Amino acid sequence: MDPIAILTGILIASWDVCVEASVFLLFGFLAAGIIYVLIPRDKVLLHLGESSLTSVLKASLFGVPLPLCSCGVIPAVAELRNKGASKSASLAFLISVPETGVDSIALSWTLLDPVLTIARPVVAFVTATITGLVSNAVDPEEVHEVSTDETCIHCGDCLLCNPHDHTITEKVRSAFEYGFGELLGDLAPSLAVGIILAGVIAYLVPEDVLGAYVGGGFHSLVIMLLVGIPLYICATSSTPVVASLIAKGMSPGAGLVFLLAGPTTNMATLAVVRSRFGTRSAVIYLTSIAICSLGAGMLVDGYYTSAGLDPRTTIGNAGELFPHNVEVGAAIVLIILLARGVYLQYTKGPPCDDVCCSTDVKPNCTHDTDDANEHHHEKGSCEHDHEENEH
Repeated sequence: MDPIAILTGILIASWDVCVEASVFLLFGFLAAGIIYVLIPRDKVLLHLGESSLTSVLKASLFGVPLPLCSCGVIPAVAELRNKGASKSASLAFLISVPETGVDSIALSWTLLDPVLTIARPVVAFVTATITGLVSNAVDPEEVHEVSTDETCIHCGDCLLCNPHDHTITEKVRSAFEYGFGELLGDLAPSLAVGIILAGVIAYLVPEDVLGAYVGGGFHSLVIMLLVGIPLYICATSSTPVVASLIAKGMSPGAGLVFLLAGPTTNMATLAVVRSRFGTRSAVIYLTSIAICSLGAGMLVDGYYTSAGLDPRTTIGNAGELFPHNVEVGAAIVLIILLARGVYLQYTKGPPCDDVCCSTDVKPNCTHDTDDANEHHHEKGSCEHDHEENEH
């Protein structure tokens, strides 16, 4: 095949992935900015900060109804992590959010049937909880370092020395600056690579080979797992796809495997999980999803067989969640923001190791840091002394 044609096809497929993901992804960065502004760090630490069963259960439960796709949840999880959420709770949240949501549950009820509609959020909760618990047992977190300064996120003033508040306009501006500036810049390289890889797979893997091999049996579950792992497809958009495949003869268990694995294991998510949480956590994340999805698929197929149910009786068509021109506009905005983020990531200078560049040094506040260099900085008039911080 002509290399130019292959490259063109990959670019078109990558563009399609970007168009599909753009609205949800931009909403995710906005949600991250809102979390940054509205949710105090101590509240996050209170509910999700410990590497415990309770924190994992809360993260799994809180994530089930949220309507964020796998890419949209990435910035939200990154901000929760920055706020002090534990690794296990963050991984649980990263699974329960994209696997289901109020929108995909409603769509499942319309296009699928009650069995799959109920199984979908239940298995998502169980998978998220198991992943968090395995992370605690196999990859325990020593100390998750988070900033503990009392600096205002809007203006940089010391809140201990100058207690104050900001207007709604200023808070909204801070949310946008953080979500679409700092955080998006940090994640831009991983997301860009993931979207391109998803386009490569979407172009090279033919769609018409699936229906003939996924009619039933354990091999059908494995095939749909392997298909779903690298592809980008959100919980909502995957629902009509699976409904059509089931109507053509695919087993409901194989459909459930795809519904669970597809939204949580695309290339963008896996790249960010590895970079943010480490290789061991990425292996735990992917292995837990694979095992739980296959187990749930076997149980669902067994239930349909024993109950004599025919899932092909529920058939429907779903329209697009957003108008196409809105998705295209969002994709253009996303590409511009990603390009800006990648450019800034690779053009900014290397990190400075001097104490003067520490993130604990804020405007209008003097911080006495007791480290090897014993630097003292005077910024403005604040004389509040802070406890020792690791540089």
